[in-house]
Amino acid sequence: MLFPTAACLLLALCCPPASGSSQEQKQTFATMPSHQTAVAGSTVVLPCRVLNFHGLVQWTKDGFGLGTTRDLEGFSRYSMIGSDEENDFSLRIVQATLADDADYQCQVSSPTDKPIRSDVAHLTIYVTPTYPKIDYMPIATAGVPYTLSCLTDGARPAPEMQWVDEKGSVITKGTQYHRRVRPDGKLIDTNFTYTFTPTRHHNGRTLTCQVFSPALNTALTTEAVIRVKYPPHVQLVFSPAKLKEGEEAFVTCKVDANPNNVTYRWFREGKEVPGAAGATMPLGVLSRSNQSATIACEVTNALGTARKTDQLNILYPPMFVAEPSSVSGEIGNMVTMKCRVDANPTAEIYWSRLRDNELVGTGEELTIEASKATAGVYVCSARSESFPSLDAQLHLRLRGPPRIKTPSVLVVREGQNAVLRCSVVSVPHPVSLTWEKEGVSLSPDGDWEVKEDQRADGVVSTLTIFNVSQDDFASYNCTVINEYGVGTQQIILQRPQSHSNQRHHKDLSVKPNNRTSLRDMNSDAARSTSGRADSDNKEERSRANSSLSEGERESDSGWEKNSTNCSGKRDLTPSLSRAHYTSATTVFPPPVKKMIQNLFV
Repeated sequence: MLFPTAACLLLALCCPPASGSSQEQKQTFATMPSHQTAVAGSTVVLPCRVLNFHGLVQWTKDGFGLGTTRDLEGFSRYSMIGSDEENDFSLRIVQATLADDADYQCQVSSPTDKPIRSDVAHLTIYVTPTYPKIDYMPIATAGVPYTLSCLTDGARPAPEMQWVDEKGSVITKGTQYHRRVRPDGKLIDTNFTYTFTPTRHHNGRTLTCQVFSPALNTALTTEAVIRVKYPPHVQLVFSPAKLKEGEEAFVTCKVDANPNNVTYRWFREGKEVPGAAGATMPLGVLSRSNQSATIACEVTNALGTARKTDQLNILYPPMFVAEPSSVSGEIGNMVTMKCRVDANPTAEIYWSRLRDNELVGTGEELTIEASKATAGVYVCSARSESFPSLDAQLHLRLRGPPRIKTPSVLVVREGQNAVLRCSVVSVPHPVSLTWEKEGVSLSPDGDWEVKEDQRADGVVSTLTIFNVSQDDFASYNCTVINEYGVGTQQIILQRPQSHSNQRHHKDLSVKPNNRTSLRDMNSDAARSTSGRADSDNKEERSRANSSLSEGERESDSGWEKNSTNCSGKRDLTPSLSRAHYTSATTVFPPPVKKMIQNLFV
């Protein structure tokens, strides 16, 4: 039964003082209650201790008295605890409920003084939220928005909640509170939702709902495992991982799909491969011709179709796109040597001089100035990771008039075969090579044969005279013309001599400084023809010409061909009348070069 404060005070006025000495000092509070919070079901103690006590004590709840006895009759869960000796009248509440959520005050009466009252203390009762549960559809579909609801009921105050992913990260995007206050105005039901668009990566992941409240010492948690249906996701895996030329290979279609009941289709260079319907397709033995070929795998399940396309990346050693060719040039001109290579990985190309192995450049082309110092052999070296290097030798030759290297005397016995060799160094190749006997072209009726062995830097012409007779012992001239000049060499065919002072002939190789002007050459040629036969006889004369075509003479690539021979007796038109030289070279001035070329077109 609750007593109003006024009634309590009237009773206190009728009570006699506890002792005569207590009237001398006023009652005061040693301790008084303050605001508190408590969780429903717990025990609460509101303190109240009085100094100089000589009256009555009563607790009020929301302004109504609870009684003056310690057991507080009528309020089974309430009592005033403490001892009279200590004047302690603290209020204890056991099994606290929401009904205990109120304002409390400790009041003390006095027969002689005015009653005293403590500060009003509010007791707030918290109610723990229920254990959360997650409401969601058991299966989500990739690309379709999906919502999970985390529910907790009957809490006070309203709880704080959050969604956490597998990594422990708090999810903030897509979350929302939905709260409902119950009719009593105190308890709150909460629905905390998380809406997102799932992908295949969400399949099998765990999401956690956490609930926080002042009524809890630790958070309440519950989990949900997400199951997602999604169309195939495809990857191509090659075996071996590094594809190499000459090796057999396979490709596997690695599929992630839910449901995993799938079908396969394979495509190569955009065309479906007949009979290929499994997860793996053979590629056969690889070659560089397969490089960058497209391979595609198409996979279908109940939710859709996916295709993955990839290009073959085949490793293969360096190979020349075109055989490197030697080059030639006039002194002072710039020349370019090329070394074009196909390799994967791309080859690094290095240029070096053969004679000293000095690095002189890098890249597919080497451009240098032609000179006596730079002429020679160069090495192009192509290096690709994991493969042996590919090397080629190229010559840089200097263009100029022909030079002849051959012995000037040949000794044979009568009846033997005589072999006269005319070794010519000529860059560019000769446009004419002629044999003469005593200044006259060889007779077409003679028993002889001419063969030519073409070299990269010239030609070797061999004149064979069969069954040498008395008339064959004479002097023979080998005459060569290229666009830069004329070179001639005399070879004397003689019998063996018995005396010791046999005449020796020096090697009459053509030297660049032995030059005859074109005017002198033509003048001498005119004199040499004065004693010859008429024009009809001239047409019957024969000579051996270089068998290289004009196109090949202009291209150094023609020089690098395998040597070929030409032989037999041939009726050939003479280019120019020949003088009887021992050895000489004629150098053409630049304006004359084209004119000489045109003579032999």
